[in-house]
Amino acid sequence: MTKITIHGFYGFGNLGDEAILKAILQEFMKTPNIQLVVFSKTPKQTAKKYGIKSVNSKIRKGLLRIIWEIKTSNLFILGGGGLLKDYGKSSSNLKHTLKLLRLAQKLNVKTALLAVGVENIRYKDSKKLLSDILNKVDLITVRDCNSKQILIDIKITNKIKVVTDPSVLLANINISKIKDISKPPKVIICIRHWFDKGFFIENPEINDNFIRSVSLAADYLIEHYNAKIEFIPMRITSYDDDRIVAQQVVSYMKHKEGAHIHSYAPEVDEFIEILQQSSLVIGMRLHSLIIGTSVGVPVIGLEYMPKVRAYMDSISQGGYSLDLETITSEKLIRIIEKTFNKYKNRSQIIASEVYRLQKIARDNITELVKLSGIKQ
Repeated sequence: MTKITIHGFYGFGNLGDEAILKAILQEFMKTPNIQLVVFSKTPKQTAKKYGIKSVNSKIRKGLLRIIWEIKTSNLFILGGGGLLKDYGKSSSNLKHTLKLLRLAQKLNVKTALLAVGVENIRYKDSKKLLSDILNKVDLITVRDCNSKQILIDIKITNKIKVVTDPSVLLANINISKIKDISKPPKVIICIRHWFDKGFFIENPEINDNFIRSVSLAADYLIEHYNAKIEFIPMRITSYDDDRIVAQQVVSYMKHKEGAHIHSYAPEVDEFIEILQQSSLVIGMRLHSLIIGTSVGVPVIGLEYMPKVRAYMDSISQGGYSLDLETITSEKLIRIIEKTFNKYKNRSQIIASEVYRLQKIARDNITELVKLSGIKQ
């Protein structure tokens, strides 16, 4: 039996990261004679949800258990998701993220990065830490070209391969059965608190413009298409609650009765079902875009971080993505109109691009399986 340990932002109530984990586990489980152990903030919930072994990721909750799980594994994986980044006024967030990876290296266990995102590396000691650790990793895969360039810029000399986010594997599209726009259309909006270098809004005026632009576009959809607007929160923690931002948008809307804010963050499978019944996804949350395109639905990206544009570019949809610093309701409405006018064509292009990304994601898992020593 080959054992693989996996560490990421799991058990923190973030639908996007749970989607990544679900996709990773599904793909690994296709290989026989493999044991998967996931480090999670809520190990009991993670174990129950995915039917695998899970251990608390906090070292103070049980260092000896963590050491034993890693030491007895054939491969330690950090990923996927946007794990490598600086928050606040120090590199403490990054140091915390890399603790188990560094421990695995000290225990002489093979290590890998799986489709990680890298962004906002601002501190000198963060760059040195990444250089020291990542140059000793056995395999580095990142989810976009921006992440690769950041690592190159901070002197990572190890080979870096650009892959894609594993969550593209969660759904299958049948190109021959691409549906046309439903009437009335259901439009899913997934927005979040917007911050760049910390848990605060750096420019309130720009943030307010973004909220008002989305509200005007939502009213337009209701007035011109009789659309049903649904705001789906993907995280509802005290410091990162998507419902608060949705409420701000609705407060500016003229047709408030036409919008519904879901009261909870759905599980991954429920979210997929919701998106399958929709006609359009407007998303800040990266995984609303990834999963939306994975079920064949056209999406519009709201770029609060470079990772949003990076994904849209990766599926040849950069023209349907807007920078929040320069967004206007007119620009957003123009893209909505363009989408509805070329609806089926857009859906088919997206489906073809997602097929291509799915192969890349599967090949990435296959490479990790080989690295762990399993003979296929």
